[in-house]
Amino acid sequence: MRKLIILIAILFISSVAWAELTVNLPKTEGGVAVQNQLFPYSSQTLSFGNATSVTNSTALVGQIIRLYATQDCFVEIGNGTPVASSADCFLPSGIIETFTTKGMVTIAALGATASGSLYITDMY
Repeated sequence: MRKLIILIAILFISSVAWAELTVNLPKTEGGVAVQNQLFPYSSQTLSFGNATSVTNSTALVGQIIRLYATQDCFVEIGNGTPVASSADCFLPSGIIETFTTKGMVTIAALGATASGSLYITDMY
């Protein structure tokens, strides 16, 4: 029985040590791991409308972008002149979302029910 307890203790200590080696995330003062170490590089504002014929796009700089919308909207990230439609990614108002651009350089937005603004921040 004593050998079993020692073996369990060794396995537990080893797994904790392995976790410390494999997950080396910075922590806050409270000890909470911080996974998203991104730096805001530049910001743009894109005005959008709620008519399906409206397409607004703006040039993206980074590979990762953070989006915030003042009104519910649909967004399309692409090349050239993307057209946002109700079949594209829904972005609710008041929520910050982070996306990878995968090399795409423009973004279009379409209001779900009202006009608003899409705040785009390039992250590094």
